[in-house]
Amino acid sequence: MCLQIYTNLEVLKADLAFTGTDWDLNEDVVFQKLKYLRIKRADDLEMWEAASDSFPMLEQLVLQHLEELEDI
Repeated sequence: MCLQIYTNLEVLKADLAFTGTDWDLNEDVVFQKLKYLRIKRADDLEMWEAASDSFPMLEQLVLQHLEELEDI
């Protein structure tokens, strides 16, 4: 999922939006304004890696139906 071009988003609801097992946000990907993030039904997602400052304004994180997720 190529999201780095959407750095001005305040709300992101990613339902059935992932393919693959890893979501790796390197330190160059920063969602400066994101306040709400929902990841739902990412059936194959096993690992999610992000830098400590990837979501500096995040207020709410919702993870639903991520049965394969092993590590954040």
